[in-house]
Amino acid sequence: MPDLSRFLSSLLITQGDRRRGLQDLERAATRGDLLKELARSELISVYLNFEKQPARALPFARELQRKYPRNYNFSFALANIQSEMRQFREVLAIFRDLERGIASGKPPFAPQLKPRHDQLLGRSYFNQGDYARAADCFRRSLMDTSDYNARVRVWSYVRLGMICDVQNEREQAVELYSMALAVESGESIAKVEARQYLKTPYSLVPGF
Repeated sequence: MPDLSRFLSSLLITQGDRRRGLQDLERAATRGDLLKELARSELISVYLNFEKQPARALPFARELQRKYPRNYNFSFALANIQSEMRQFREVLAIFRDLERGIASGKPPFAPQLKPRHDQLLGRSYFNQGDYARAADCFRRSLMDTSDYNARVRVWSYVRLGMICDVQNEREQAVELYSMALAVESGESIAKVEARQYLKTPYSLVPGF
């Protein structure tokens, strides 16, 4: 589902009619039958990553996480949304639940999820302005070099670059964004951001 969701966001939103694509997805998410869950999953990605409207993604993520509590993808998505909305207490609860699952090693959890877990925690620290802890988490996630976690590595490089930009370390930021782009495969949305910040440094204040 995540791979198909990313394909649909590229097809409907980035390359087509944005407004019509969103309308079609909303219709499928509320009135659809066979593809309802897929449309909701897609809207989570679109509203969080493309539209930068996490509040609109929140109800879809909550519903899918409630319906499929053992699907860690929805738990990660919900935590990312709540982190962007600064609901850090809720993020911590999900973080601890995922941590217990990964430590248990019981399916569907596996040790390969630890870098993604570290990246999630780093994102939360980043949004709280705790850049030292955030950077530590992102660096830990980079220790896994498997293809499985390519997207995690791209996001971690991008976030580390953003931290460098915030701290006026532009040369290091450029190097990190370039490293993100050099990762084979990986998350296309993160690479879009890497290219954007290579041209214009990341700033906490939009437009500056």
